[in-house]
Amino acid sequence: MFIGAVRIVTAEDYRRLVADGGVVMDLRWPIDYLDGHLDGALSCPGGRYLWRPRLAPLLQGRPAVLIGRGPVDVGDIADELEKQGMDVSGMLTGTPAAWKARGLPVRSWRRLLRTDWELLNPRPPVLDVREPWEAHGDWPEGLAAPLSAWAGVPEAARLAQQAMVVGPRPRVAWAATRLFEGGLTKVFCETDATEIDPREFL
Repeated sequence: MFIGAVRIVTAEDYRRLVADGGVVMDLRWPIDYLDGHLDGALSCPGGRYLWRPRLAPLLQGRPAVLIGRGPVDVGDIADELEKQGMDVSGMLTGTPAAWKARGLPVRSWRRLLRTDWELLNPRPPVLDVREPWEAHGDWPEGLAAPLSAWAGVPEAARLAQQAMVVGPRPRVAWAATRLFEGGLTKVFCETDATEIDPREFL
């Protein structure tokens, strides 16, 4: 099935494309990505396919499966990717709940209060992504992990395959995205504000 020039892929098509080395590019707002995304999907909000230094090596010789808010947005991005010589296999539609119902692996972050975190067993390492000069709260067991210094998933989180991220918005959201892309199975967070405006970290 096609919407515009973009082929709609089924869950079965999706599994096959991923098994064959396809790259999944999630074009939605970062907050939507964090609230529920397909395992292994790269966060490319708003069509940030122009991050060629980061994406070009990943996409070279591999088909791309796009996820977006709608076929119009995805169609424009698919056209641009193909102009750059990349192979777009199609787009996957639906919601995280629908993907789960079709048996696809979905990950999301969990917002936790300090009291909720204390009930976790085993408790994940706490990554404090605030910069040294910023005010710090009551996370004495947190590991100093300012986001500006990240060169990959911090070692403690990589070994535990989970992490609790604390700090200001939007840095917590950026850190959570990188942790998911690094393969962590569980990402928890507590931010300095209840609501996160996705426009702040685009």
